[in-house]
Amino acid sequence: MPLSLTPWMEQLTIQKKDLTVEPLILSDPFAWAQQGLCAEVERQYNLGLPVRVMVLKGRQVGVSTASEGILFNWCFLHPGTQSLVIAHDTKASQHLFGMAKLMWEEWPFRSAYHEKHNSQKTLGWLETRSAMSVSTAKNAGSGRSFTYHAVHCSEVAFWEDPDRLMVGLNQSIPYKHGTIVIYESTACGMGNWFHEEWQRAVHKDSNVIPLFFPWFRHYEYRIDATTLRACDLLEEERELAERHDLDMAQLAWRRWAIANLCMGDENQFHQEYPCTPDEAFLSTGTHIFPLVKLADCYEPKAGITGFLHDDNGTIRFTPDPTGPLTVYVWPSGDREWGRYVVAGDPSRSTYGDPSCIQVFNRRTFEQVAVWHGRMDPVPFAHEIMRLGYYYNTALVNTEINGPGYGTIGVLMQLGYPDVWRHRWADKSPGKLSQSYGWMMSYARKHWAVSEVINLIAQGALTLHDQITYDEMRNFVQLPGLEIGPASENGHDDSVTSLLIAICSTMTEPALPYGPRETVYDDIGGKPPWEAFA
Repeated sequence: MPLSLTPWMEQLTIQKKDLTVEPLILSDPFAWAQQGLCAEVERQYNLGLPVRVMVLKGRQVGVSTASEGILFNWCFLHPGTQSLVIAHDTKASQHLFGMAKLMWEEWPFRSAYHEKHNSQKTLGWLETRSAMSVSTAKNAGSGRSFTYHAVHCSEVAFWEDPDRLMVGLNQSIPYKHGTIVIYESTACGMGNWFHEEWQRAVHKDSNVIPLFFPWFRHYEYRIDATTLRACDLLEEERELAERHDLDMAQLAWRRWAIANLCMGDENQFHQEYPCTPDEAFLSTGTHIFPLVKLADCYEPKAGITGFLHDDNGTIRFTPDPTGPLTVYVWPSGDREWGRYVVAGDPSRSTYGDPSCIQVFNRRTFEQVAVWHGRMDPVPFAHEIMRLGYYYNTALVNTEINGPGYGTIGVLMQLGYPDVWRHRWADKSPGKLSQSYGWMMSYARKHWAVSEVINLIAQGALTLHDQITYDEMRNFVQLPGLEIGPASENGHDDSVTSLLIAICSTMTEPALPYGPRETVYDDIGGKPPWEAFA
């Protein structure tokens, strides 16, 4: 029989913000986020899947309460369930467990069951053999020694050492139908475990389904008696109103909340009460690229994923959902108009950091293809070369720090006809050197970053790849004079290869923008042509 949580959830009693104790009614306007969470749990469960949900939310929308209710009901729907609630600190864990105890004390079916445990940390029942326990994330061993079937991880972004805790916890939860894990949190910067796992969920690189609940959908977050008028709005407020269909009552509440709940800090408001996931994840460092302008340059496309191969001297594209290459715009059939740059950031091995190859149109600065993967430096050169030939014998370049020497050496050995050579920006402007490839020194990185910031500010850069966009948003000023990913576990291979691609283009003779004579923007069909090596 399909699971329907509504009749079970509406038998529960909760304490509301005004301290009244009332039944949980999912049809109540307050419960819109709770409805969304329950609907996703039902969907996964009724498909026969283990339920795995990650919730990014604004403050006080009722997700924690709904999560406690789901775990409480799970203990009776699935006899033998061992459930665990983990909060970021002791006070929060006691608060969450207090919700579960209230649900039990006021439950209309309580007389049919007998307590086996009822302590400060455990509730258990004889008839079902189920139990609810509570712990804190400060205890990194939580869950390691037991098997759990239902887990609620609360405010994960604020856990002290989630990486270590999750390694043990994940081994304790069978990946079987009838198990459930709910991760929920407001954001707390970029580059931490919650941010990275959210990105993996969004990119469908994990079995977790992401849910986002913005502040403006919450019916309480408005001031209906406002005197705010359209002529009083700031430019940012007008843009928000247009983008998210906000009315004056919502914009008035936003102003009040920034001033009174976030100490006048608009960035803090974005983190606590986000309109979008991108807005929620603010870095603790200073962003290198202007986020608002960067968002304007991002035009997400699905693209076609696959790989290139050499078919007796002809470079062909084969669609494959597991392939490392994503094509967003086919190479132009007009070879004179369709001029491209292919730039790579190689890793040391198939087990090291990720590698990336960016392909940009040199006339329009549009990202037309991206290769993401792990590969040794030598075969990486072959990948760059295939992409170069495929995109009209493009200008190619690669970082030569460390493993890149091997990549550039193979490109030269194979005789690729257009490998980038350094042009001096200071000593002899425009003069070609005898060195090939890009040495990413401190000065050159900042030079390249400045060029990209300038393009972003002008709205002249067009990005389609989400991984590239995410890494650029996570690229910050680090302690000292260094710049890079906001977290130790972050990556910047997409950023590095993009910097090389843009600077490679900037140092070459300028190409006029001009109209296209032949264009292949429809990536839904077959490649318009195949390149000859």
